[in-house]
Amino acid sequence: MAELFRNAGPIPRSQWGDLPDVPVDHLDYKYVRECNNVVKLKDIVRVLQSGKEGLYPDLERCARERLLELMPERWVRRLFYDLSLPSLLLSFRHVATPCQRSPLSCV
Repeated sequence: MAELFRNAGPIPRSQWGDLPDVPVDHLDYKYVRECNNVVKLKDIVRVLQSGKEGLYPDLERCARERLLELMPERWVRRLFYDLSLPSLLLSFRHVATPCQRSPLSCV
């Protein structure tokens, strides 16, 4: 689920066969705003992320926001935890050790 909320960019054409079949008329603001089906919205986000039908970043953002509105709260908490974990790990990697702060302190 977290992969739907990461901006990885368009996927190669060779992987388009793995995408869900979403009718083009579902790639519309009105449909996205009125859709109450989490599975369909996930499929729409995947197709929009792929770039198969073109790049529509605002529509993709709208679909993600609608998906968040419909997801149960525990899924949303888990999603934000999954998305924040890599950034926390990166921040720990960049903490300077005493030797990195002052070369003379390790001599």
